[in-house]
Amino acid sequence: MPYLGGVAGLLIGSYLSDRTGKVIMISFIFQLFGGLAVLLLIGTTAAAAIMMVLALLFFFNALLPPNAFTLLQGITPPELMSSATGLMNGIAVGMGVFGPIVLGWPWP
Repeated sequence: MPYLGGVAGLLIGSYLSDRTGKVIMISFIFQLFGGLAVLLLIGTTAAAAIMMVLALLFFFNALLPPNAFTLLQGITPPELMSSATGLMNGIAVGMGVFGPIVLGWPWP
């Protein structure tokens, strides 16, 4: 169910971004509601409710990666597009390494 929410969010959010041309605003709104869904998830205990909130969370957060590349294409000169995309991918994957480290760190 969460993955279906992600696919729906990706399709709906991409459609809204393309039709309105307001990529930054749509991305901001989706990420704001995604953050609120994380807060909802913190207090949820029932399995069915967790699945619903995860579907909502995936719905809102699925839009960010494609819109990030759309914004990159809008600000990068065409001759530097592949280098800029590689740099953005490298930074994203490189920073993604720290998620498990931070979560597994023995905090006091």
